[in-house]
Amino acid sequence: MSGLLSPDGPPGQILAAVRAGDVEIVLSEHLLDELGDVLQRPKFRGLIAPEEAVALDDELRRVADVALDPANPEPVTRDQDDDYLVALAKAEGADAIVSGDADLQVLRIDPPVLSPRAFLDRLNQDESG
Repeated sequence: MSGLLSPDGPPGQILAAVRAGDVEIVLSEHLLDELGDVLQRPKFRGLIAPEEAVALDDELRRVADVALDPANPEPVTRDQDDDYLVALAKAEGADAIVSGDADLQVLRIDPPVLSPRAFLDRLNQDESG
């Protein structure tokens, strides 16, 4: 969502890299549903048109690996609603979990949780080095 609001910021640059095929993303139905719910909140309706939200959902389903939601994820986060993200990343062999969520960023796990800026820095370093 941040990628739509600020296309020049790190989330927008990551979204551009996904669109270009430079980054693979793994999502699940639960994650896509959560994004759809957030985009319909009143505070975002004035910022993102409903058509843009639908287009983003369609695009993400097209460019992402939409994996099965993990059953009974192990409790590892402060917010149990985030446990499925960690389980999904591990099950799919992700290199990183990209999130600005403070409950996830405090975790010291593999794969690591990286802020969008840290992920973008790592991506740029990999490309140059």
